[in-house]
Amino acid sequence: MAESAAAHVLYIDWVGHPAPLSHCYYATASRRLSSSVDRYPLSTFTEPESAYCPNCLTPQDKAALGRSPYCPKTTCQRCPLCNHSALVNAVVNDFETSETNGLCVYKCGRCHWSSQQCHLQVPVQIEDVGKEGDVINVDRLELARSAEDLFLDLKKRRQSASKPLEAYFESLKKYHEQNVDWQQLTNKARMEPWSLAALESSLQETKNKLSAIQHESRHADIGMRRLSLTDDNPVGPDEHLTNALPKYCFQLQSINSCQLPLRISALLPLPTPLRVRLGRRCRAELKEGKPGILLKPKLDPLDGDSSQRTGVGQWMKKDASAIHVIPCVRVVKCCSLAAGAVSLLLTVDNPNLESLRFRFVSSDYQGEPAWENSEQTSKSMEHLLLHSMASTGVDAELDVDVLKDMKPSTTVELLSGEDSIIELGVSGSKVPIEVKNWQPRQGDDGGGSVTLIAQSASVAWFELTLTGMSEASSTGVAIPLALEIELGNGSWETSMIPRRLDLAEGAVDTFRLDLLIVLDRL
Repeated sequence: MAESAAAHVLYIDWVGHPAPLSHCYYATASRRLSSSVDRYPLSTFTEPESAYCPNCLTPQDKAALGRSPYCPKTTCQRCPLCNHSALVNAVVNDFETSETNGLCVYKCGRCHWSSQQCHLQVPVQIEDVGKEGDVINVDRLELARSAEDLFLDLKKRRQSASKPLEAYFESLKKYHEQNVDWQQLTNKARMEPWSLAALESSLQETKNKLSAIQHESRHADIGMRRLSLTDDNPVGPDEHLTNALPKYCFQLQSINSCQLPLRISALLPLPTPLRVRLGRRCRAELKEGKPGILLKPKLDPLDGDSSQRTGVGQWMKKDASAIHVIPCVRVVKCCSLAAGAVSLLLTVDNPNLESLRFRFVSSDYQGEPAWENSEQTSKSMEHLLLHSMASTGVDAELDVDVLKDMKPSTTVELLSGEDSIIELGVSGSKVPIEVKNWQPRQGDDGGGSVTLIAQSASVAWFELTLTGMSEASSTGVAIPLALEIELGNGSWETSMIPRRLDLAEGAVDTFRLDLLIVLDRL
C-alpha cells in the first residue's frame, strides 16, 4: 500500500459540467444544480443588479447605472496622472488683482496634481490664511457652492471636447443617407452569389469611401500624436518621450475628449467609475418561467458590514450557494493498491439545520456536451477546475465502467449541522476510532464498491474502492458516482422540492446528485 496522487470530488451541474462545490448553486425548490464555471454551454448567467461609488459608497440602482457608469457626485473625480482620488480643495490665490484670496480646485493627495494646471478653478473666499500660505479656515457652505460651480465648469469642458466626434458621426450619417441606396444593396446581395473575392472587394470599396469622407471632413484629424511630458509644447511625430509618466495618463483622456490631448495642461480630471454588483440566475429555471435567482446583492454596499447595528455578515438579499444546503463530499485519504486498484476514504458533511438521509449509487453520467453537437457527449475533459482558491486544474479521461455495476451503499441518516456544533468538546464529536485506524481493503476485480466506515453526528465516513480501471495515461482519470438524497419524512424538508407526480403512493422520493471522482495520473 502506498500513498497515491491527490483525488478531488467535483459536482455535475444540470448541463453536465464538473465544478467544485464552492462554484455550485442550488435554486429553491429545484431539482437542478447550477454552476459558475466557464465551460460552454453555461448553466448560469450574470447581470448587473446595482452599483456603488468606491469613493463615497453611494449606491446606484440598475436604472441609474444604465444612464451613466460614473458617479454623478461633484467630489468624486480622479487624478489624470496617478488615477487616485482628486479631492475638492481650497488653495491660496497668488494673483493680487483678484477679488477673492482663494481658489477651489481638484487636488490629488498622492502626486499633488492640481486642476490649476488645466485652468480648471473657481474663486472662493478664504477666511484665515497661515503664515506659510496654508489654508486654515474656509466657510464650508461657500466651498460647497464653489465645488458645484467647479463641477459644472468641468462638465461644460467635457461636452465641448466631445463636439468634434459628434459632428464627425453626423457627417457619416448624412453621407450614408444621401449616397447609399439600401434597397439597391439588399437586392444586389440577394442576386449575386456569395464569394470571398466579392466580400474583399466590397470591404475595399467601403474603405475607399470612408477614406474620402475623412479627407473631406474638417473633424477627421482624430489621431494619436507623441507628446512631450517635459514642457507644454506639442511635439512632432519623430520625437521620443523622455519622461517616465505612464502612457495610460493620456489614453484615459478618451473619457473626457475624442481627441488625444496635445498639451499637459489639457489633462482634465477623470470621473470615478462605479463598481458593479452582479446577480446570477439559472438559465434552465428562467426558461421555465421561474425567477431562477441564485445571487442577488443588496443595494447599499455597507449592508452586512460590522459598522452596522443589524444584519452583520448578510451581504446578499439572496445567496443560493450550494455549500449551504448540498452535502459536502471530500476525499480525506487516497491509497493505491496492487494491480492498479485505488482505495479512497470519503467524508460526507451535512450543512443543513435538519436531518438528511442519503446513499451512494451508480451514476448514469456519460460526459460533457460536445462543442460540435450539444446532444452528443465527450469523455475527454480538459482544464477541469479542482480548487477555486488555488485555480488548479487537470485534464482527465472519463471512465464510466468502473462503478457501472456498483451496488447501492447503506442508507445513512446524518443529524443537522447545528447539533454537531453544540456537541463541540464532547467525546461523541471526536473522530471515530474506525477512521483513525482505517486500512484500505482489496476490492473485487472488475468493479468498485462503497462501504460505510463510521458515523458521528453530522459526518459520515465511507471507503470507496476502485478496481478494473483503464491503463495509466498522461491525463487523470474521472469516475462518475451519484449521491441519492431522500426527500420527505424528516429528510431535507427545507429544500421544498415538490413530490414527483409519477410516484406511486408510499414510494420514496429522491434527489440525485452526480459526482465526479477525479484522480491525478496513476
